[in-house]
Amino acid sequence: LAQEAIAESRLLEVAILGTEVRVSKKAYTVYVVQVKKGDYVRKIFKRYSEFSDLDVALRKALPNVTIAPMPKKNWFHSMKTKVIESRRLNLERYLQQILLNDQVRICDVMKQFLQIDESVLLPSRQSNRLSRKLSAMTDEDALKARQAAQRAAANEEGNVEDSDDGVSDDASISSATSKKVALTNVRLHLLDGSFKTFYVPVNTRASELCELMAKKFNVRAQHFGIYIVDHNHDIRVLDGDEFPIEVLEKAVRLVRRASANTSSDSNATDVHLVFQKRWFFRDEDASDENFAHLLFVQAMQMLVDDKISLSEADTIRVAALFAQASIGDSSSQRELSIVLEYVPPATLKGLRSSALKALESNLVSTWQSLAGMSASTAKAEVLAILRTHPLYGCSIYPAENYHKDSIIPSQVILGVRYDGLVVLHAGTKKLVALFPYTEWKSWNVYPNSILFKTAEKEYRFKTLKAYEAVAAVECYMQQEGIPLSRAK
Repeated sequence: LAQEAIAESRLLEVAILGTEVRVSKKAYTVYVVQVKKGDYVRKIFKRYSEFSDLDVALRKALPNVTIAPMPKKNWFHSMKTKVIESRRLNLERYLQQILLNDQVRICDVMKQFLQIDESVLLPSRQSNRLSRKLSAMTDEDALKARQAAQRAAANEEGNVEDSDDGVSDDASISSATSKKVALTNVRLHLLDGSFKTFYVPVNTRASELCELMAKKFNVRAQHFGIYIVDHNHDIRVLDGDEFPIEVLEKAVRLVRRASANTSSDSNATDVHLVFQKRWFFRDEDASDENFAHLLFVQAMQMLVDDKISLSEADTIRVAALFAQASIGDSSSQRELSIVLEYVPPATLKGLRSSALKALESNLVSTWQSLAGMSASTAKAEVLAILRTHPLYGCSIYPAENYHKDSIIPSQVILGVRYDGLVVLHAGTKKLVALFPYTEWKSWNVYPNSILFKTAEKEYRFKTLKAYEAVAAVECYMQQEGIPLSRAK
């Protein structure tokens, strides 16, 4: 029976499909682990600490077995998608590597972690033949044979995997086909680095994909959008009628073609789809934890990307609150140093050593003063501070002032928000003007510019995303009940 169990255990497939963000006293990430053996498929959810506990328990239970090193938990900025994905891949490789060992696979510690019982490792009619074949092989040869069998079975069912290990060469999308309709696994990211994977028809529209994601978080899909982020980190919102799969595949092909023809280090895995809030309306209720978390990570992303500029006092307060929401109470000198990760890079740039030490001291003392504050309270205060900034919740567009003006500079940033058009200086990001929609007498849009008239004068701003900006203007006008149509 022991030999049969070992042979059967070689049929186990383990993969980490993705991550999810959950909220208890504070936000944390769980890894979605799929355990499969023949027809048996189960998804389990594990935190990083559980992987760490597994590693310790295995080394204690199997002192004579060489266990692969556990990926280190490097503290990192949780807003970065690529870092979250890197950790997922490293943990997946760790699991697959330790499971090459027969003793590890049938160890009680491992079975408890994977939440499988003895019945799963009993021989089945379907697996007996392959099991006997694998039992005579080395671990590596057995793994290759199992993968070949999986590909053969997938081909018979009309489902083709992109790579031997079931992970697509492109980290954002892996395609499959069925006899009746073309389907695909599409990954939709959040700004905190987590993502959800959906198995959908390739002709799924952006509006439909947005609905699926909104249901996961119990939020209104009309307030959110699907965005494409390219390898240069440029971001564009997709129209509801666009096909995200097609847009994503095209962007990936362009990156691969460019990389093949040049010495560019662009990576197709940098191209991905993001689900984020598109419209920010007046007096929104952020009492729901999921909704509040989505607002929180998006606001922090704007701060980290230097789209919102705060005073030094507010910068320190927000950084400390973010650390409190993400990590909890400061408890060691090692953790105290990481609070600097929550300060926008532009704030740290050019600081002398003495100024940096003073800033760090203020950050540490502010974080310590927040001891006992819950994650939800910290997030709420962050949002309260950032909402005072004129660009909070704005759709932002770099623009050029068409008319020479002594008040409005040539290079500006346009912010479309619920009550009007915000104009900021492109360099200092200081507020230059606010044009409420209620004061617009007429307006129009052209391929590369927006024009509107007030009682005093006419204003025109050049921007490459004029139509996208006007879509936001129209949405907010409608929401605010402003009966204003475009100029003829």
